Amino acid sequence: MCQIKKIIKNILTGAIIVFLLLNVGCWDLNEVEDITLMIATGFDFQPEEELISYTSHLIRPAGLAGEEEGGGAPGVGPVWISTSTGKNIFEASLNLAARSSRVLFEAHTRIIVVGEELARQRVNELVDFLIRRREQRLNSWILVAREGTAAEVLQAETELEDTVSQEIEGILDNQQRLSTAPRVQVREFVSSLIQPGKDSFVPVLEVREEIQPPEEDLLAAQPEGETKKYIVLQGTAVFSGDKLAGYLTVPETKGLLWVQGEVGRAVIIPEKPDGGQVTVFISRARSSLEPKFKEDKLKIKIEIETEGDIGSSNIREDISDPLVIEKLESKLANNIKQEVLLAFDKSQEYQSDFLHLGAAFRREDPQKWAKVKENWRQNLSEVEVEVRVITELRRTGLTTDPVIREE
Repeated sequence: MCQIKKIIKNILTGAIIVFLLLNVGCWDLNEVEDITLMIATGFDFQPEEELISYTSHLIRPAGLAGEEEGGGAPGVGPVWISTSTGKNIFEASLNLAARSSRVLFEAHTRIIVVGEELARQRVNELVDFLIRRREQRLNSWILVAREGTAAEVLQAETELEDTVSQEIEGILDNQQRLSTAPRVQVREFVSSLIQPGKDSFVPVLEVREEIQPPEEDLLAAQPEGETKKYIVLQGTAVFSGDKLAGYLTVPETKGLLWVQGEVGRAVIIPEKPDGGQVTVFISRARSSLEPKFKEDKLKIKIEIETEGDIGSSNIREDISDPLVIEKLESKLANNIKQEVLLAFDKSQEYQSDFLHLGAAFRREDPQKWAKVKENWRQNLSEVEVEVRVITELRRTGLTTDPVIREE
């Protein structure tokens, strides 16, 4: 019996060794010199031709090598911007590959720009493309091109970085301090799109033009008087279901971010009719939603707690005085409340639950939520909101005496 077990064990060991030897290596291996990295993509819909346009930023090795190493070609940029079209996004991506001498590697894509026309009509197709392909990463940043196309955004000129995608990513990082636009990854966009009681929102990109002044043209590459196209990241695009519903201004965007608990920026508090102001830098913000089902009415209480420091002041009062601080805290709380109400009004106007109030009602009472979820976007206009803001100014900086004193 022991001899039989030993023979079976030897046979199994041999079979495993043979199996491992036959499966060494990777069947779909692509050598580094045979691939090109995709770092940004843009998607547009052309309604006249019923075609999808696919624009990509592809790393150009010759452009990155540079002339210092002797391998870079003069006038060759770091990226190749290429556009292809197709009846759907997948076909457009294949047609792009037909123009490339290298295998396109999409896993390094950091920026995804959606044209306004596509966002209004066919965003579901884009979502299917992004989550179905294994090379697409869900931590890429997604943005909408307002009143323009994604191709125009990716072809804009840069200010400080080598590529537009690097510039967009850097500006997105700065939004943690500015809070003039949200920061949204693909996974967050998709999650809000498919969950009941939620609608998606993404930051907005615009392409603007300016004429270069003569003194700058002395060092600039373009001739005098030629316009320069540059990008601005500001505001929010909000969705109602799978379609773009509209845009939020900067104050409305700040209201959205207050509710999300993601504000980290300076707040200007008008203090005097003659223009005196105090600037507060927010150091901490927290928000909570308290939904209530009351008879036939839906009510929700939004509570925001925030702390901040005095960043600057040109008022005549002594900001070390507790009464002055208390007055400033009250004004700060009122500013925040007004921004939240602006966002709430836009949510009702667009019938878009980008504040995710429905998700709060669903968590509060799933059975009662089931009765209102079918027509939730219509019911959203009947929700009553109460906003309560608690503010605290903790530090005044290295000086407390007013620079401008009472005369």
